[in-house]
Amino acid sequence: MLEQAQLGIFCYLSNFSSLEDIESLIQANPADTELRTKAAAFGLSLAAWQAVRETTFFEDSRHVADEVAKAKARIDIAAWHSLEVTRATAAILLAAQQFLDEQTLACTEWPSPGEVAAAVLEAARHVATV
Repeated sequence: MLEQAQLGIFCYLSNFSSLEDIESLIQANPADTELRTKAAAFGLSLAAWQAVRETTFFEDSRHVADEVAKAKARIDIAAWHSLEVTRATAAILLAAQQFLDEQTLACTEWPSPGEVAAAVLEAARHVATV
């Protein structure tokens, strides 16, 4: 789970604990591009950390990327597919997918679910500060 020390730029969003909360925030602030983009980035991080399982099979690592992809679609829809949000969510999802792909050696080695979630958080921090 996301801890306060990991949140960094997202600390003010730490009261949001569900994707529904993030979607509502994005919908309620149609004119605040910066807030919507940061909320979208945080939402993908939240989805990633909530998807981390105790086991570390490849399917568990892939599950994190799957949940980020689903969260991306939900957030983009909540943001009415605005370009600032879709660019942010696309960049974060791509970073997660690239990390998973680049760190995987077929049938022998792959990143843990926590490592995939950490890659999502790092990409989200980068997107939120640009």
